[in-house]
Amino acid sequence: MQRRPGVVIAVASWLLAGAGMMLAALLLGKHPDPLLLVLASQAAVALPVLLLLLALRPPALGLGPAAPRAWLGGVALGPLAFVCSLTINGVVILFAGLPPKDLPIIDIIDGLHQRIGLGGLVLCAAVLPGIVEEALFRGVILTGLRRHLSPAAAVLITALLFAALHLDPWRFLPQLTLGLLLGWWTLRSGSCWPAAVAHAVHNAIVLVVSRMVPH
Repeated sequence: MQRRPGVVIAVASWLLAGAGMMLAALLLGKHPDPLLLVLASQAAVALPVLLLLLALRPPALGLGPAAPRAWLGGVALGPLAFVCSLTINGVVILFAGLPPKDLPIIDIIDGLHQRIGLGGLVLCAAVLPGIVEEALFRGVILTGLRRHLSPAAAVLITALLFAALHLDPWRFLPQLTLGLLLGWWTLRSGSCWPAAVAHAVHNAIVLVVSRMVPH
């Protein structure tokens, strides 16, 4: 029988990624270079996956191949996820008001855009997180949780952990919504990679739209 991660490995991977992100933020200081911060954070998220790949094969971690139709579905899911996230974000603003203008994520995105342009911004803040974060969450974590939980419970808890790791209360519900959609599509496709495509497309739309709106 092929070995697979369980709940303990799933939670430990999330804790390791979170600790790595916080350590990177501390080491880079109060005013970090945005590119270094993004790359260091994504490296922290990738670390648990890379460590597990030393002992387990990719399919055992939810990193196996997917059918062509699943990839196409991932492309289509990206815009749908954007609309859902935007709707949830509107509800949050309706009840909680507009988020502060000095949120760290805004400074990071603005800094990346100024330094590496829109193409580099999409690559670093859409494509890279789509690959790395899905490998961890819809790959390792969802696979581990499914060993002992129902599919619905595993998807929900994975989405909660995904939203929590972003450390942004204003984006928690939109990220939770995105995580639920990505988890559902991962179960449908049997691999995290179509969800990675959807995640990247979602983020790319968010970034391009945000650059078009004055702020």
